[in-house]
Amino acid sequence: MKLLTKVFNQELPNDTAHLTLREAARAVLFDDDDNIPLLFVAKHHYHKLPGGGIDDGENKEDALIRECRE
Repeated sequence: MKLLTKVFNQELPNDTAHLTLREAARAVLFDDDDNIPLLFVAKHHYHKLPGGGIDDGENKEDALIRECRE
């Protein structure tokens, strides 16, 4: 697996007391036909790349593999 880039959100609101930091790992994947899978989050009506939060004791690569399998 090759890390292409890291993306940081520098536009957080000034009042971050209610926010919780949770690291996540996401991937741009391709199938045999060069399609990129996206997940649809119906509750909030948006699409996202495969991946998700990193659990305690996991490194980013292990978390990404687990999330993609889920």
